[in-house]
Amino acid sequence: MKKRIITIISLLILGLGWLNAQNFDKNKVAFSYTKMPLTPLSKEITTYSVRLDLGYIYAGDSKTVVENSIKNAATINHLKKIFGNGAQLFVRLESYYKSEKKIVENVKSVKKGEERVNVTYYSYRFSYKYPLYFEMRLPGEVDPYESVFINNSDQMSSYKSKEYKSKSELYKWWNENYKTLQGELRKKLLSRNTSMLKKHIENKYGYTSVSTSNKFLTVKKFKKFDYSDVTSALEIAKTAFSLVKKEDLIFNDDFKAKIQEAVDQWNKILEESDLENKKTRINEKITEALYTNIYMSYVYMDEFDKADKIKELTEISDELERLKTDRQARYNANIDRL
Repeated sequence: MKKRIITIISLLILGLGWLNAQNFDKNKVAFSYTKMPLTPLSKEITTYSVRLDLGYIYAGDSKTVVENSIKNAATINHLKKIFGNGAQLFVRLESYYKSEKKIVENVKSVKKGEERVNVTYYSYRFSYKYPLYFEMRLPGEVDPYESVFINNSDQMSSYKSKEYKSKSELYKWWNENYKTLQGELRKKLLSRNTSMLKKHIENKYGYTSVSTSNKFLTVKKFKKFDYSDVTSALEIAKTAFSLVKKEDLIFNDDFKAKIQEAVDQWNKILEESDLENKKTRINEKITEALYTNIYMSYVYMDEFDKADKIKELTEISDELERLKTDRQARYNANIDRL
């Protein structure tokens, strides 16, 4: 059956236009919950501290702003922040580095009057970086629990200036804009890397409240067939997700009982599935859609083995597989806490 069902899951997620012609409705179901960390710290660790090591801060860059941006990112929400106690988040902002600039020549064919002539344009190119290094250090441990350059910030980025028709114009632009340009590049890299630091810490160590949504599929009104049972199952699923609480790590029993009702109804509808007949009520495409709904339901019920069995019956998109892989990894990492 797996080989015979043509996947439409990626089309559901991307929202491609032809899907509407196939009489499907995509229904966004929104909810909030608390995402568990991928590498939770020991239950005994209830506090943390932050230590910074700053490289050279250029004149014009506020040291206070730099420090605060890093401190705001280096946060574990569910732990108490106490100086010198518990886990330690060590963050080192290394000095901004820029390579020597080089002139790049670009010859373009330009029309002048009735003829085309070659014109040389000039620009500057250089590489730069503003490395942000992070360590997680656990109490009583000598070696870091984790050490990483956030966002691969130890790697160089490339900059190319606007092109000018003469070297003198290029020199003039550089002399007038050099300090401002470098300040903007430092600011941009610091903002990007501290943002990634915050996400990294939340992803690996924090219990983070998130709001998200998933798309469930129903069938549009179609004069030949009645799909009220498919619509009814969706309404049950919507009710189930409305029962999820923002503090839920795993979704509560009320949710699971309700979403099981939707799964049971989808399965009952699938008893009519006829993959050979495109004109039947539950044809190949609708079968695929209902299996997708069931797959997503099992993922949020933390019934990962059942989700795998659905995958044996139909193709599942990479996006939904990543959803399942990520949720299962977090579930397994925190199983002793649930």
